[in-house]
Amino acid sequence: MMATAGDATDVVERALVQCEASFIQGVHSFHGGHQSDLLIRPDAFHGLKQAMLQSFKNRLGGDDGADRWAEDGERVRRVGFYAGALAAFHAYADFSDWVEQCHLERAMTHVKAHCNNPAKRQIEWVYCP
Repeated sequence: MMATAGDATDVVERALVQCEASFIQGVHSFHGGHQSDLLIRPDAFHGLKQAMLQSFKNRLGGDDGADRWAEDGERVRRVGFYAGALAAFHAYADFSDWVEQCHLERAMTHVKAHCNNPAKRQIEWVYCP
């Protein structure tokens, strides 16, 4: 059965929602598995989600998007988790009670460094913004 544009959009949205959930888990597990007291600004993840949207559409927007996400999702969600932990690190370094957009941007500099490193080009990096 051929996937429709709506199906592809659903796969992309579901993937982004799952990555956001992993990011939030990463923020809240920053203290070695103990619940963090950091709060996440409601709009903080929006900018990152928008930045990731095109690469997710490129990778998951075709007929085989659901199959690709079933194969790639765990590793990509893990990257989201680590980005959340890095964002929490930057928030704590700033003595902030909130994870702000600037903390996500700093965390993503670490992720992007791997995305742009040809030696690290594994499947999860094709999703990078």
